[in-house]
Amino acid sequence: MSFFSRMFIGTDREFGGIEMDAILVEQYQMSSVTTDHPVDRQADVTDHIIRQPKGYAIQGIVTDTPMGLLAALEQLGNTASAAINFVRENLLDESPSVAPVSRSNAAFQALTALWEDGIVFDVQTGMGLYPDMAILDIQVLVDQTTAGHLNFTARLKHMRRVPVMLVSGQEEANDQLAEGDMQEGAEPVKKEGLKQKVTKLVDSVENSVRDFFS
Repeated sequence: MSFFSRMFIGTDREFGGIEMDAILVEQYQMSSVTTDHPVDRQADVTDHIIRQPKGYAIQGIVTDTPMGLLAALEQLGNTASAAINFVRENLLDESPSVAPVSRSNAAFQALTALWEDGIVFDVQTGMGLYPDMAILDIQVLVDQTTAGHLNFTARLKHMRRVPVMLVSGQEEANDQLAEGDMQEGAEPVKKEGLKQKVTKLVDSVENSVRDFFS
């Protein structure tokens, strides 16, 4: 086992599509909210405990020189020429027309995009898969010791999702319901018109009888 692999939690995992070289810390949060009001002893107490979405925090490192390559460099020994050739072939972009982007800077840009775009993604943690996680905040440490690597901490929260229940023929049922409401609303108008016609007919008959006997 190499010196570098003994320094950190061994990992070949990625975080939101970002390949990490080391994980320093993982933190899991499970919390609940309980009522402040007294609960009847006969009541189901679980109805008064609300589970909050799971939380997860990670402190990871992305280096300009991946840990796997550092371990390979160790195994090359002290042969300077072999080490230089290895670095040139695997790490350096010597194209004069394209400015190289370091792995740490690219990882920082990717983290920023995950946060800005509000992307929800699955995280494979050391304790299992945490699906539908959203980034709450990201902290990046930059000081004299962070040259050549990105040291970041991210806090995430589970986004609860529920399936949308679609009822077959729901639109047709809504249309029929609306039509029924219109018919029901129009029914009193029809009845009122018929009542007026009957009243006029009765009045006419009464007037005719009165005129005949007068």
